[in-house]
Order: sequence, then structure tokens, then C-alpha cells
Amino acid sequence: MTETFQIIDPSTGQAFTEVGMAEAGEVDQAVRRAVRAQEGWAALAPADRARLLRRFAAVVDAHVDELADLEVRNSGHPIASARWEAGHVRDVLEYYSGAPERLMGAQIPVSGGIDVTFHEPLGVVAVIVPWNFPMTIAAWGFAPALAAGNAVILKPAEWTPLTALRLAALALEAGLPDGLLQTLPGRGDVAGEALVRHPDVAKVVFTGSTRTGSRVMALAAEQVKPVTLELGEADGGERGPLGRLEHHGVARGERRREAPRGDRHGEVPRHDDANDPERLEEGDVDSASDGDLLADHPLGR
Repeated sequence: MTETFQIIDPSTGQAFTEVGMAEAGEVDQAVRRAVRAQEGWAALAPADRARLLRRFAAVVDAHVDELADLEVRNSGHPIASARWEAGHVRDVLEYYSGAPERLMGAQIPVSGGIDVTFHEPLGVVAVIVPWNFPMTIAAWGFAPALAAGNAVILKPAEWTPLTALRLAALALEAGLPDGLLQTLPGRGDVAGEALVRHPDVAKVVFTGSTRTGSRVMALAAEQVKPVTLELGEADGGERGPLGRLEHHGVARGERRREAPRGDRHGEVPRHDDANDPERLEEGDVDSASDGDLLADHPLGR
């Protein structure tokens, strides 16, 4: 990893660490490791996969406070929210630990006998997640994929990779095979595109903007590769000089996360001066909705 990316503490605006950005060659190496790990994982008895996923959940539970503190510093989430998010990762893993022993096929009556169907893993699944809820959205992707017998390569947003990196380390601590759950930080136009294009990545799970998701779908279609997409952008808003939310489509009761960098659609920019010339004007939401939060490139998440 020749390029590094500075990680900013949103509460101070200062960099406190940096993370290497994967390039295409490193993506290929990670996929090769995942292919090897997945073969052994799929060969395990369903009860053994379930036991290891329960152990992974227990290890996450033992590190809830650590994960929450990391998310607070990396993403700027309130501590109560971050603790819930870390606990939710545990809960998702516990839920899907019941799946390996319940992935049953079907017996279909046909003339002269029956057909039997089986559920089989796809192989390597790429999970690309955005900056706003790094842990929870990642878990929604990797937990069911692991339960079904797949390996997972998790690409977090450039700004918020730290809990994803820690979760991959905790998976190893829990006894999951090396290479089965890998976190690969990288830029969307490099690591993201390499993952989607890689012939040994059997499926892509992506959460992000509609524009980027359409690009993911188009690239996956070249190989007739299945995708799961959660797309769309939330309404923009502005925090005035006294902390009052100005009207830009922010509904009562909705919650927003601010990106560690940049003023984009779905976050709530703050202004110390109501006369700031850079402030959003009423009806100016479109100006805050065009950019991808990770890069100008369509695979920026």
C-alpha cells in the first residue's frame, strides 16, 4: 500500500492516524486469500460454522465499549449511539449464527420421482459500505454471507475504516479462518472498482448513492454477477448559528450523521455565521446532492 489516507477526528478536525489504501494488486491478493479460506469454510459442518459465528458474536460483545469508543473518534457518533451500533453487530451475528443449520433445500415432486435442491455458497462476496453507519451496515452484509458459507472482503469508506479493521481482527480472535473476513481500505475508483470487476468475486453488496450503485450494477452485469444494492440519499439540511435546523427537507425526528469531511447530501453542515456566503440557501438542496461522499468517481463508496 503505497498511498495512505489520514483519518480525522471529527470533534477536533485533526488527523490522529492514517490507513494504507489498497491498490488493484492488493485487491487481487486479498481475493486469492479469500478463495482459499472460503473452500475450507464451506467444507465445515453447518453446526461448526454456527458455533464459530456464535463465538465471533461473543468476542464482539466483549469489545463493545472498545468498538464504540473507536466509532466515536473515527465517525463522530454520540457514545450512546455507538454503543448501540456495536451491540447491534453482536446481535446480527447471533441471529445469523442460527442460519447455517437451517439452509435447507427442497424436494420437488416430478413424474416418476423427486428433484432435490440444495443451497450452496457463492464463494467470495464483496461488501462495500458508506461512512454513516460503518459497523451496522457492514454487519448486515458480512454476517449472512458468512453464515451461508461465503468469504467476505469488506471495503469501508476511506474516512471511516477503523471499526471495520477491528472487526476483521476480532473475527480472527474468535477462530474464524485467516482470510475469511478481510477488511480492505481503499479508494472507490481503485479498490472498489477492482473488487467489483474481479472475476473471483461472486457477488457485490453495496450501500450508497444511486449514481454509484448504478455504476456497480453496470460493472457487475458484465459478468452477470448478482448484486444487493441499498441506494438513495437522504435530505440535506443546515445547522444555523444557534444550532437550529434550517428547512432543507429534514423531517422532524429524522437522524443525521455528518461526514468527517465535506458538505454533501445527507449531512447537516454547520455554520458559525448565518451570513456565511458558503451557506446553503433555501431550495438549494440540489447543490448538495450531486457529489459522492468518497470521491468524484462513481465507485467512490
